[in-house]
Amino acid sequence: MSNTIRLYPENCIIKIADLLREGNSTSDTYTLSQMPRAVSTLTNKGGDAAAFFSLISSYVDTKYINFSSNDTYSSIKPYLMYSISSNTLTSIYYPNVEKIGNYAFYSCKYLTSIYIPNCKVIGDNTFRHCYSIAGDLDLSKVEIVDNYAFYRCSSLTSISLPLCKSVGENAFYSCININMISLDLPNCNYIGNNAFGSYSTLTSISVPVCYQFAGFNNCTNLTSVELPETLSLGKSALFGCTNLESISFSKCRYASQGAFGKCSSLSIIENSNITTLANALFGSCTNLLTVNFPKVYSFEETTTYSWTGAFNNCNKLESLIIDFSNIEYIPAYTFNLCSNLSMALTFPKLSIIGSSAFYGCNKLSVLNLLSNSICILSNTSAFDNTPMSKSTYLGYYGSIYVPSSLVDSYKSATNWVTYAARITAFVEE
Repeated sequence: MSNTIRLYPENCIIKIADLLREGNSTSDTYTLSQMPRAVSTLTNKGGDAAAFFSLISSYVDTKYINFSSNDTYSSIKPYLMYSISSNTLTSIYYPNVEKIGNYAFYSCKYLTSIYIPNCKVIGDNTFRHCYSIAGDLDLSKVEIVDNYAFYRCSSLTSISLPLCKSVGENAFYSCININMISLDLPNCNYIGNNAFGSYSTLTSISVPVCYQFAGFNNCTNLTSVELPETLSLGKSALFGCTNLESISFSKCRYASQGAFGKCSSLSIIENSNITTLANALFGSCTNLLTVNFPKVYSFEETTTYSWTGAFNNCNKLESLIIDFSNIEYIPAYTFNLCSNLSMALTFPKLSIIGSSAFYGCNKLSVLNLLSNSICILSNTSAFDNTPMSKSTYLGYYGSIYVPSSLVDSYKSATNWVTYAARITAFVEE
């Protein structure tokens, strides 16, 4: 093979040792086991691996690094070719390597081919910004792919991970030419945030044993997802999956911020284990009709931004089944622009209503606040553009019912005074 140097570690030790002595300005002798320390001594002077690789580049053609099947090295050290061969390295061949360290081939932008048939662990940022790695990537023995490992490897077209147990954050994010329609991860139990984000051709995924699930945001052709063992959904796990119509996640106990945000084809969702609703969990799910989460008794604190409300802009939401009896706090923007929510809402323990919590809920019929103390109203915007702010008569529609002993106190309380005409005594039927 032209322009190919077969780099056998055992044949290079003497030459590399000479170069190390020169670089470290010593007359030491090095055994194989002492080489890493010698390299460390040298590279510490320059803060990275640049000094070492500049020394050996004069005799090693880094266009093609080939470790033969007889070589016994089982791991590649971190930062091996970091930025050094970024303009020359085109192919690597490591038949026996089982682990590749962090940043080993970071930004080797002309690297087109990698052969690592026995690799089990690929470290953080290992092939990040290797824009030219092309075609189908066989990672059939890989068990761990760490954070950003193949981030922005934009020439990849498909991947295979049959034995993989863990995929880190952004591991395959922005691999814009991945064109698979299905992805099977039969042994994977952890998928980090943004791991497979923006795969527009992906229509189905199989993750039967995944406990921590995230990383499929903006996969716009996904239609259904089954997560039989998943206990937690990560941040923005399925955000922007605009064609997602169904999801099964019955064992899930927590869904993070934005997990279902902008899933605009989702109409009904059910779960019997989640107890807290995260920020923006269903934000802009514009076709969502029914949410059945009977064990939910709390909302996470939100920021001042409207998009952080758990049901912000769910403008078709009609039915909400949660444990209203134990909810004490409704954060800002929780039901912002839920313009079709018409059910009477009863809160026996509610103590705080955040700004714009019910803004634009123009069909909200009745609010029952039954705590024995006055609920704090953070801002008068909480009921802007609702029947509470528009009604001119006292009656069932648009009324705020409170314990009879607190009616007068509510009418004069901060911010509640704006809605004094709508406040009346609750009477048990």
